[in-house]
Amino acid sequence: MARRRAPRPFEVGVSGIVGQVRTTPLPPDPQVVADVWGLGADVRWRVSPMFGFAAEYHTGRGLGTYNGGILQMVNVDTLNSIRTSGGWCEAYVYLTPCLHSHWGYGIDDPRDADVTADPLALGRVQNDTYFANLLWDANKVCRVGFEFTWRETIYRSLPENSGAGFHSQVRWSF
Repeated sequence: MARRRAPRPFEVGVSGIVGQVRTTPLPPDPQVVADVWGLGADVRWRVSPMFGFAAEYHTGRGLGTYNGGILQMVNVDTLNSIRTSGGWCEAYVYLTPCLHSHWGYGIDDPRDADVTADPLALGRVQNDTYFANLLWDANKVCRVGFEFTWRETIYRSLPENSGAGFHSQVRWSF
């Protein structure tokens, strides 16, 4: 099977989103319309056919639906959208044409003042993730993978939390 790799030695991309989110609380409170916007930039550098780097940066407001802001869209107290910035970077290596590994780090950092202080709402103000995986492309349609992650989460009104995770993957493409 041919090695799956970036088609070009260097790639750069940008992305964006603009919109609004509407939140309707219980009467008599009025509907709240909050802004959603985001800007992203990504880069991939294939240093050699077997090794490279990839990274992404994002910033915006109300990005919870798009996996930003540690999945938080609006402050549950004010119903205003949450501002956030973050990104990730990784190094990858192809050990064989079908076996590859990715090692990296990601951060999501909502603005602390935008996140609710209510401990019951689990307001998260920072999330750091370290990851390493091993992926085997068995053939053109089947991939099997294993990943280890370490996450550290800081809450606005609760103690910090950290822990390890082990994930497996079977992907069938058609």
